[in-house]
Amino acid sequence: MTTLSHTLAPSSASGTKGFGAGLFGKLAAYRHAAKTLKALEALSDRELADIGLNRSDITDVAYGRMTRA
Repeated sequence: MTTLSHTLAPSSASGTKGFGAGLFGKLAAYRHAAKTLKALEALSDRELADIGLNRSDITDVAYGRMTRA
């Protein structure tokens, strides 16, 4: 009797990240953004100005949508 066995690594089975890895990555990014948002919102207007930000910039910075030239 012959038994054949073939094992694929989870990432190579579909050619992309597995569902769980992508989901946990997004969750980690969301949690990081939420922490950043909370920390920046706790700063005074003067402290924000010292680092070159306005209150209206906080959300963009937290979610990585703001870049510097």
